[in-house]
Amino acid sequence: MDDVRVIQLPSSALDQLLTPCLVVDVPAASRNIRRCAAFFAGQPAALRPHFKAHKCTTLMRQQLDAGGCAGVACQTSWEALVLARAGFGDILIANQVVDAAALSEVAEAAALARLTVVIDHELQVDLLARAATRRGVPIGALIELDVGAGRCGLPFGDASLVPLAEQISRQEGLSFRGLQAYEGHAVHRDSREVRATLVQRPPSRSSTNGTGWPPPDSTAR
Repeated sequence: MDDVRVIQLPSSALDQLLTPCLVVDVPAASRNIRRCAAFFAGQPAALRPHFKAHKCTTLMRQQLDAGGCAGVACQTSWEALVLARAGFGDILIANQVVDAAALSEVAEAAALARLTVVIDHELQVDLLARAATRRGVPIGALIELDVGAGRCGLPFGDASLVPLAEQISRQEGLSFRGLQAYEGHAVHRDSREVRATLVQRPPSRSSTNGTGWPPPDSTAR
């Protein structure tokens, strides 16, 4: 994945490419990377580039080197392991993991990098804790909230949020690192006003004050 070749292709050649393959407009990609870094400079939140966008460690390194980033994100345990083996030090798996083989990969990645996994159910906490204990590695956890997408996460306002955070905090090998919310159902709406009506706002940082827990992880993907 680190072998990047810059070549000029006639438009007719695109129909002959064997997929999946990554074709990048390098000047456009570099411009977008700089623009993202500039936007997050001085912001209270940091950027966490998502590996699934390109699955290329070279591009990921360019994104981190540009600044404004707090680490990287990925979708699967295998992607996390690839990133950890490539030397990326702070990795978020922005998804729930329950498969035994995947949990083994999670633990292996956690031995190489600071790893965080998203959860939204108490059974996931138990499975993740067992994986961490077997390998003797620390694993962080974010609780996902459903802010309107209707996909994953605790229902907005669910009373199990605090008990779930407490359960994570009690587990050997796990640490509660905050909250995750994904507003993917709203991002393609042009109007900021319309987007605001489609997203429920998660608890503020003050909601964890006095609990002994860290404030919610403030990163964007």
